Parts: sequence; C-alpha cells; structure tokens
Amino acid sequence: MCADLGIAAGLALYFLLEFASTGSFGFQRSSYASPAETKAAVLLGIGAGVAAAGWLFLHPIGRLLAPRAPQDSMEPEPPPVDPTGLDGKEPSPRSLAFLVLGELRTYFMAALGFLTLAGLLAMTVVGYVPQVFPYLIPAAIAAFCVYVWSRVRRLQGLCRTGAEVEGRLLKVDTDQDGEKTARYRYEYRGAPHEISNSSWWLRSLALRHGERIIVLLDQRHPDDAVILGRYPSADDRVSAALGQP
Repeated sequence: MCADLGIAAGLALYFLLEFASTGSFGFQRSSYASPAETKAAVLLGIGAGVAAAGWLFLHPIGRLLAPRAPQDSMEPEPPPVDPTGLDGKEPSPRSLAFLVLGELRTYFMAALGFLTLAGLLAMTVVGYVPQVFPYLIPAAIAAFCVYVWSRVRRLQGLCRTGAEVEGRLLKVDTDQDGEKTARYRYEYRGAPHEISNSSWWLRSLALRHGERIIVLLDQRHPDDAVILGRYPSADDRVSAALGQP
C-alpha cells in the first residue's frame, strides 16, 4: 500500500507541476516557449492526474504482492465475512477511535515524512519552477490526508471482519536511541506471526497491554494485525460468562 501511495503521490505532484508551469493549464501565462509545448504539457498533466486517481483506486502493486492461496489446494478456503472472537466466541468490543488513537505515532511519523519531502522539493524544484511553491504544502497535506484515510479504512475493515487471537510476549528490545519495543507472537491457523508495540520513553508504555494481548487480524492476510487490548484474565472471563460487569 505504501508503494502505491508513493507512486500516486508522484503522479499527483507531476500534475501540480504541469498545472503551475502551464499557467493553470493555459488560463494564465505559460512558462513554455510555444503553444504546442504548452498543449502537450497540459495533456501530460491531466493524464498524470487521472493516473494518480486511478492508481489510488486500483492499488495494483498491493494486489500484485498480496499473498495468494496455493493453486493445488483441493479445498479452497472460503472468504471470511463474519468477525470472530477469542476461541471462536463472540467478538470483543472493537472501538475504532481507540485503534486510531493507538496509531497516533504512525500518523505523526508520516506527517514528518510528507513535510520533509515537501521541503526537499521546495529546495530543488522551486528554483526551476517558482510557480509551484504555493502548491507544495497543500499537496503534502492532501497526500497525508489520503494516507490517514487509507489507514482508517484498514482499521474499519479489521473491526468489521477481523478475527481475534491470543498473543504472548517474546521479549522487549531497546535500540541505540533508547526506543523500547515489546514483541509478541501469535498464531493463526497453525502459522506463527509477530506484532510489536513501541515507546520512545518508558518500558512500561511498550508493555502497557501486558504480557498477553488480544490481536485483531485480517483473516485473509494474518500478518496485517493490530493490538486490540489486554488478554482477559480468568476472573474476567468468568465474570463475562456470568454476565457480570
């Protein structure tokens, strides 16, 4: 998905560059020497804009790299449509707002990346096409909004059709910058997978969900998963079975 977003962002940026260099597609003074060059640039810019929109809709690289079921399987797996909870029981409460808050760090890092890219383009491109400078920040904001929208759509899909499994703590790593990362292991249909939770400051924040967690995963792509919360204790499960708060 990130590769598709990068290509779409590049096409959208080319669209904005041609929009600026052709004088709003011919409505103002163009920086090209001849009308023929301006016309060709307008066509290329419009084509890039259409291609960017189509790329976001189709995301061909994501489709190409998505894992496929073995061709020799005698019993193809039916597509999952219903959410499942732990041990096949009723799903746990799934708050989209809680999951979005859990990804705030990801959104923050993405915002820094888009702003850095806009700054680099401002230092390199503006010297040749100064008209594009007013469009760089809006383009970066638009690309960031598209990124956040794609992440929220993913979380909505997990809440709607995801499966819940237990995850157990493997270890807590600390890198050279002091970042703490708690790594968990979970299994789905016999295959092992890993998921992690990080903190820049405290080890307790990386371990805020405890040593046993609930993992919410995509049933078609089990590697695509998020931490839903702390795994319920035996007392919690007994209270839930008895209908007690």
